[in-house]
Amino acid sequence: HDELQEPVPLAEALEMRSAVEAAARRASKSGSDCPPPREGEPLCSCCWHAEFVGGGRTRGKAGHDVDILLWHHKEPASWGDGKEECLLLPLVEELQQQRRMLRREEAFFHLVRTAHRAKGAGKPPAEAACGGAGAAGEEGGGEAPDDRRHRRDHSMLDSIRYGIENLACDHHDKVFAIWRSAGGRHRRIDVVVCAFPEELPFARLAWTGSRMLNRMMRLQAIALGINLGPHAITARNEAGRGSTTTRLTIDAAAGTVVELRPLQVLPFKYVRSEEDILRIIAGGTNAFAALVDPVLRNA
Repeated sequence: HDELQEPVPLAEALEMRSAVEAAARRASKSGSDCPPPREGEPLCSCCWHAEFVGGGRTRGKAGHDVDILLWHHKEPASWGDGKEECLLLPLVEELQQQRRMLRREEAFFHLVRTAHRAKGAGKPPAEAACGGAGAAGEEGGGEAPDDRRHRRDHSMLDSIRYGIENLACDHHDKVFAIWRSAGGRHRRIDVVVCAFPEELPFARLAWTGSRMLNRMMRLQAIALGINLGPHAITARNEAGRGSTTTRLTIDAAAGTVVELRPLQVLPFKYVRSEEDILRIIAGGTNAFAALVDPVLRNA
């Protein structure tokens, strides 16, 4: 118990991230495992990558636990409902066999996985009506389907109590467990697998936090007539608003405005980064631009 209260040294946090990333690459559908890029080079598009979220991003160092987000440029977290048709289950099994991640009978262990079929494409959304630069009629560059059922799960997004809303609508596969370091020390670890590549900005924003900032951003989104979730931005479906659409400013300077029908997912071509989300939540302005730096998100 005392070990779990200790701040995790940087060397151990880096060891955890490296081990999780290596196991993810072996568990992946493609099995790709490229060497690390040279300084200044971008990460490859064929492998899974691991990065720190949570306090590792907002404080620039790990706290009493280590939060790791796994993501891929092209591959989803699952491609079927079988045990071998996802990234998380084989990854956890390998880490447990290596005696790095403790099993349920040894220590706290909680795994949450959304069935692949529950993340399937829903009915094709109606075309968004747009004005200004970047209208919906332009080429989307081969986008993945914007409308998937899990992206319209907003059952808890109006809640701001107890923090339960932070996970209730989150369908990224994840595991909360205890890690045994190479030196035999025990640490808390959370591993989250981004469900689909296009959802990465939302997963980063949600799992970086802080929890209070997430709540504030969701409330700001509600004021704009949208829901901000860990997977997408979706138009709200409220009675008595006097309009069947939500008019959303993407970029005020460029004049980019989108009209979304109730429960329609904002096309991902408008959201390539956390900065894009923050601009939309700020009404298409740069009012929240300072929050692009994760160190400034400890609200």
